[in-house]
Amino acid sequence: MREMGGWMMMMNDASAANVANAFVIARAFAGKAAFATFVAIAWAYAMMHWRTNGEKARDVLDARAPRLGMDVEGESARRATRSRDGRTTRASAPARMERIEDEPSAKARNECGQGETSASSFDAPPPPSVWGQRPLYMKAESYAKCELSSDTGAWFNAEEPFKFETPVFRGACLCRFRDVAPPPGARADAAERLDAYFKGKKRTFQVVIQGQFKRQVRMDTVVTGHEFFAPLVNVPGAFVLRSVLRVLRALSKSLDVRVFGSRPRVYASFGGTAQAMSVDERGSEPDIATLDGIEENTRRLGGAFASGVAAKKRKKMLSSSRVSRNYAFNTSDVYTFDSYQHIFVPRSYQLNLGFRSVELAHHLNGQPAQIMAKIADGEYLYCFSLWHEKLIAT
Repeated sequence: MREMGGWMMMMNDASAANVANAFVIARAFAGKAAFATFVAIAWAYAMMHWRTNGEKARDVLDARAPRLGMDVEGESARRATRSRDGRTTRASAPARMERIEDEPSAKARNECGQGETSASSFDAPPPPSVWGQRPLYMKAESYAKCELSSDTGAWFNAEEPFKFETPVFRGACLCRFRDVAPPPGARADAAERLDAYFKGKKRTFQVVIQGQFKRQVRMDTVVTGHEFFAPLVNVPGAFVLRSVLRVLRALSKSLDVRVFGSRPRVYASFGGTAQAMSVDERGSEPDIATLDGIEENTRRLGGAFASGVAAKKRKKMLSSSRVSRNYAFNTSDVYTFDSYQHIFVPRSYQLNLGFRSVELAHHLNGQPAQIMAKIADGEYLYCFSLWHEKLIAT
């Protein structure tokens, strides 16, 4: 029993690692009776400490909920009910994930902005039978005041950009989606150009935005991502959610995710997300349809960028509000943003996580993903909803 005094000192921080280590050491040096007594005491102490800290954590969450904009009543309803003796039943995986992953930190919220549109739903697309590039259909959203100035509509894989305009931004957009046929009216060599672009690359899509701002906008206030007007459905368990968030955060360190609630969203820093960014004097901007990709060129931002900065460093710098708040998009230069990745697969409307694929239509509640960028005050640079036949079927 003399050894047990030393072993119990290891329990002060009640960590799972120390408890496990104490079990091993006590079993090696103590007799069976001493070990059995130790196990009983250690288990009781650990469970008491775990419950006490759990109660404290829930009290902190309740105190912070109004400030974080959380649905307190909804959270309380999802929380496990207490029995008469005061014990608490373990909450479901989605409920635990909501407490752990749903609400971003204050720092992340400040860096990603909080502007929410007052719209209540997406504009309904026409029936799939009239879609020219099934199984996909892309359109500009009226709630974002995004108007097309091209007769072609918001087409993709045409190897020619379409033009658009919002109260904040005027420009052109070129979209390439892997394994999707070009539309009627596309360039004669569109199919060959698409094959050449995707050959030897893992990426599944590319979106290039090029244009000018109509007013000066501070960089830390602009976000890109997805937002929804109704709750997500069939939310997977904690393991899958953590895996998805881990993959997404690898793409952007400024990620702001709200999985649960009435207005789910995924926001990230606009300037810190594009794979390549070019700032040029009007008339010197790169060809938006180039097959070689946009070359990083941010010297005209000045300051730390004046001597030239690599894309990886620019993404890291502009993902931080402490840096991006010192820079602004002006009205004289032409900005080009080249975004691509291999996680979202447009044709199948899935997220490819490597170890498994996630069917987005099964969770989006009939709502489309978007190609979107907006300012924290709620105004949009652009907003195009990408529909899939699977969304209509659900």
